[in-house]
Amino acid sequence: MILDLREQLLRRAVDRRNRNREDVTDRVRERWGDLLGEQKVYVQRMSGVARDLWETQRVSTIFSPDGKQLRRSINLVNERARLVVKCLADESGQLLFMEADAATLGEEDAGLLDAVYDVCLRINGLDSRSAEALSQSPFADGSGAPPASSVAPPLNYSPAAIATN
Repeated sequence: MILDLREQLLRRAVDRRNRNREDVTDRVRERWGDLLGEQKVYVQRMSGVARDLWETQRVSTIFSPDGKQLRRSINLVNERARLVVKCLADESGQLLFMEADAATLGEEDAGLLDAVYDVCLRINGLDSRSAEALSQSPFADGSGAPPASSVAPPLNYSPAAIATN
């Protein structure tokens, strides 16, 4: 019985069709309409692996030779495209882009990237308004919504400052 549940949970984990998603076809139609035809495009919630990768790519920490944290910084280079490749999917839930496509996608029109990026932030709970709204969502019971505290740390983040407050 436990094995059956495990298998069901693992199948559900890789089934992207059941992820929280939003149709963004109208937002991209002006630029990509000739390529889309009748197909729809969605922004979907990232997998745990994709979210960890995005956070790792976004935040860098510099340490001294003795292992003390010297500085933390946010890498905003190609931020929009790096997030969009992790979220933009077809109707079946398959991602449209691979990680390696982020550099090329970053050359796309900034208005289009902004529109899709904003949905990516919101649907993944990465902006402050979404984090608060998600805490009130049906997923707030731990079934998928990231907690408000999972929003990336601010530029002036310092563990030492938190410890002294």
